[in-house]
Amino acid sequence: MDRWLRNPNVVRVIALLLGVLLWFVVHMEGQQSPSQSNWMERSTSKEIEQVGLEVVGLDESRYELVSIEPMQVRIRVTGLPNVLSRVTTETARVRLDLSTAVSGVQQMQLEPAGFPEQVDVDIFPSSVTVTIEEKLMREMPVVINVTGEPAGGYVAGTPTVQPNRVYVTYRESGIDAIAEVRGSVDVGGASATVRKQIRLFAYNADGERMEAIIEPSVVEVEVPVTHPARTMPLQIGLTGEPAEGFAVADFEQTPLEVSVFGEERVLNRLEFYAGGSVDVTGLREDATFNVTLPKTDGVSQLEPETAQVKVRIVPSVRKSFSGVRLNLAGVRANLEAAIRDPRDGVVTVTLEGAEQTLNGLEANDIDLIVDVSNLTPGVHQVEVSYSLPAFVRVVSDGSPLAVTVEIREADAEESGTSPEGPRDEEPGSGDAGTGGSGSGSTSGRDDGDDDNDPADNDGLSEVSENGGSPDGINMQVLMHRFFGTGA
Repeated sequence: MDRWLRNPNVVRVIALLLGVLLWFVVHMEGQQSPSQSNWMERSTSKEIEQVGLEVVGLDESRYELVSIEPMQVRIRVTGLPNVLSRVTTETARVRLDLSTAVSGVQQMQLEPAGFPEQVDVDIFPSSVTVTIEEKLMREMPVVINVTGEPAGGYVAGTPTVQPNRVYVTYRESGIDAIAEVRGSVDVGGASATVRKQIRLFAYNADGERMEAIIEPSVVEVEVPVTHPARTMPLQIGLTGEPAEGFAVADFEQTPLEVSVFGEERVLNRLEFYAGGSVDVTGLREDATFNVTLPKTDGVSQLEPETAQVKVRIVPSVRKSFSGVRLNLAGVRANLEAAIRDPRDGVVTVTLEGAEQTLNGLEANDIDLIVDVSNLTPGVHQVEVSYSLPAFVRVVSDGSPLAVTVEIREADAEESGTSPEGPRDEEPGSGDAGTGGSGSGSTSGRDDGDDDNDPADNDGLSEVSENGGSPDGINMQVLMHRFFGTGA
């Protein structure tokens, strides 16, 4: 034995073994907490209920997670007490990795996340049933709801939206249930156009919101807030006369109607909108006019604001019409009137205009008005006023046409005839009476209009003293007379 101990190599081996044993003892003690008195203490376990799942890895641009069964699990954690003390309900996490999931129903394994390395974790159940659907995209129009009431006297118009169509993404089984993509704009108290950015949402047919992806989800909306509007006929007149030897054959107006915005009391009075006039003075050929429509008092806006008038000019011709009856107008109730010259109450009138226009006329299309409303009893020379169809004028010898009219007091005992001629029984009525005892009726025109009344002429000016045509022609009235109403 002494011999072995005296051998240096043996001593070296023994020293090495002792050093290894010492290192092992020191290393094992370093693994224990200073507070532990027994490094051989046995491990324990604890369970945590209703642990939620942390879902990761799903490609949300392509798929939608429809359901997970179950949504919560139970875990059992085994380890040393000092380590288990750091595991709580708040820190315990169970991860569901869907990076490999596809569309459909499938079983997916669960895995613990965030636990200390010194513990073992068991999950119950260890897997869950996952339902995934593929997402579909569909283009849909944008619907805007206008809410609230504008300021008094104003109305909200139809909203415009930019863009007016958006893309909606939703799971395949539910995308057909999306009825509309809608947003709302409040115009309460507004007195001018409302412009807003609004967020859009998807809704089903029952008005329930659906959590769909909308691109873009915010749009620009403009709601016009204006005075009330009415659409009515647009009238543009012709003034002046074409060059000598020419006449207006017809004209074309675009548009025929206009939307008028303004105070309600103003709109209620309008049956048509007067859009001004175009001057045809001196024209020898066709012409086109662009007219800016005037805004009258109480009118805030017109749509459209301009109109176009095309006038067709042709060489004029002349044509005489015989047997044109003279019409008495304005006979007062206590008077009676009769035309003495011409005795038959008819005259011949020569008109000038487009050949096509004149060929479509007859004598009863020409109204000759004899106004006696301001005359006293006696015999008077009265100038004749003309109410003519559109685009024609009277050809005269330079002196106005005048007739002889007798006004006399009405005889209460007579039954309505005069020994010297018939009387006019209604103011503003009647054909001319004829001479001779008890002859000739003075009944009024069929339509009962007083054509000498400026209001009845609807803007049609009376002819001048030299027998010329009117200075201004109301186109609606003229077209009305020209196309078949007659006198």
